[in-house]
Amino acid sequence: MSRKIVIYDSTTFKRFVSKKRTYILILTLFFFLYYISLPVLTTFFPNIMNHTIIGGLPFAWFYALSQFFAIWLICFLYYRKAKSFDETVEQLKNESVNRGNYL
Repeated sequence: MSRKIVIYDSTTFKRFVSKKRTYILILTLFFFLYYISLPVLTTFFPNIMNHTIIGGLPFAWFYALSQFFAIWLICFLYYRKAKSFDETVEQLKNESVNRGNYL
């Protein structure tokens, strides 16, 4: 009696999950470091953060507003990468069905 290999036992699936986790971890760490750096910088480097840049607004305001753009960029990057994740999942499903395994 042959043992059927389920999809999560395949090396391709494990490699896919590892790549996806790594990508999400990198984006998450970037987000947290970028987000937490604002209060840290305003606490420990107030002279730099209070330095006026344009129109009398301090650097801290520009840094705070840049967080919105950083989040949009992270969302866009994940959106683009998710397309390749979806393609990989479809390939894995097709390979599994072709081998006679059921999801």
